[in-house]
Amino acid sequence: MSPLPVRVLAYPLVMIGATGALLLAIRLGWPLTPTLVALQVPAIILVIVLERTLPYRPEWSRSHGDVKTDLAYFVTSGPILGLGQLAVNLSILQLARPALWPSSWPLLVQLPLGLVLSELGVYVLHRIQHQGGLLWRIHAIHHSVPRLYWLNSARDHPLETVVYPLVALGPLLALGASEELIALVLVFQSTHSLFQHSNVDVRLGPLNRILSMAEVHRWHHSRRLDEASANYGQTVLFWDLVFGTRIVPADREPPVDTGLTDMPCFPQTFWAQVVAPFRWSVVSRQPARIQPIDTIAVSGPQRPS
Repeated sequence: MSPLPVRVLAYPLVMIGATGALLLAIRLGWPLTPTLVALQVPAIILVIVLERTLPYRPEWSRSHGDVKTDLAYFVTSGPILGLGQLAVNLSILQLARPALWPSSWPLLVQLPLGLVLSELGVYVLHRIQHQGGLLWRIHAIHHSVPRLYWLNSARDHPLETVVYPLVALGPLLALGASEELIALVLVFQSTHSLFQHSNVDVRLGPLNRILSMAEVHRWHHSRRLDEASANYGQTVLFWDLVFGTRIVPADREPPVDTGLTDMPCFPQTFWAQVVAPFRWSVVSRQPARIQPIDTIAVSGPQRPS
């Protein structure tokens, strides 16, 4: 198969496979939490293979001294904290709750509604984070990545890993969505995130209007504040379209040099990043040792402190 069909079909086929496999597991009565974890394994393998065979940027295929740090986030913020939060959320489902959710609809019909509603709180929180203060300092860890590849989809401060699922799933839980719908939303979001940050040359065409996939999300990791303060949607761009924060410049490609413009020496080790938001005055005064390649060209306004 030539590269173009792979670029076009890779994402939808993997997403269809992951959601379809979960629907089958639900029909067979398999336990949801281990099934969700198991479904991520083939998705990760496929994305890694695609990054090697169809990279978006060859320079992003090389380690930038970030693999060890990203692995630490993957082990802690991902499976440990993430699954712990999932267990809490699913246990809440066992409590008495209002029957406001349209549970009689087919699960695949419920899924778009679940994605849109779960994104509202995330959109608001994400946008507030970019305004500065402690919330930005916590979120800055995610923007400190020196390149985009599948593993840094897990580079989130542990506090974000706890708060984001509560904000995302809270509305669904409050409305009485089923455990099966919550699981379907989670498998869609987690598989999507692997592609969203991947170094795969995917081409979604018209789907980029509604999905926050790699072609759109790369602008969110720009060093230019006006470009990074946009495309807040984690999975879908519904609320970006509603509030006018979706941007995809047509006159240029997304920047190769990602990271924090005004903090070129932001700590790059796991524990240093975990404590960085709480010692920001020290971290922000670190002298620059190596200037990023195109800092002058794309620096723009500095990020909020």
